[in-house]
Order: sequence, then structure tokens, then C-alpha cells
Amino acid sequence: MNFGPTFTYGISYKTLDGTGNINDIDDRFYAGLGVGVGYKYPISETVSIAADYQNFTRIPEFIDYGNETHYYFYGNSALNIKAIIKLK
Repeated sequence: MNFGPTFTYGISYKTLDGTGNINDIDDRFYAGLGVGVGYKYPISETVSIAADYQNFTRIPEFIDYGNETHYYFYGNSALNIKAIIKLK
């Protein structure tokens, strides 16, 4: 299990419904909270299989466009399956 402050740099963003880009946001570096949990299953002395789930939630941001205020929230999740090979 892991958790704590997380820093990320975004390259491209889309709205939740996929209809619009929000790539005009100049600030692409974000801070937030990362949380993860995983398990490693040993197969032999040198090979293990692992699975983990990672989640990142960004600190929300309010951006004014003219007379409108937009609220941007960013988060992502990932489920990873990996093979770990110990080199001797």
C-alpha cells in the first residue's frame, strides 16, 4: 500500500464526455494525492507476478474565461499487471 503527495505533468486532456479538448490550459503541472495498493505473488526465487492499482486525484482548479468560471478536476486510475525478474 502507498499514498502521499503526487506531482504530475499532463500532455493532453479531454472532457469526460469526450466531446471537447481542454488543451488550451497553460498550466500542465499538477499536485494532488496518490493512493495505491498491490500484491506480489512469487513464482520462483527469480520471478514474481505483481498486480497493483494506482489512483491520482488532482487539487481542483477554478479558471475564469470572460464572465464564466470553469471548474477543472483531474484524476486517473490504473490497474497494472507486471512480471518482476530478479537479476543475479
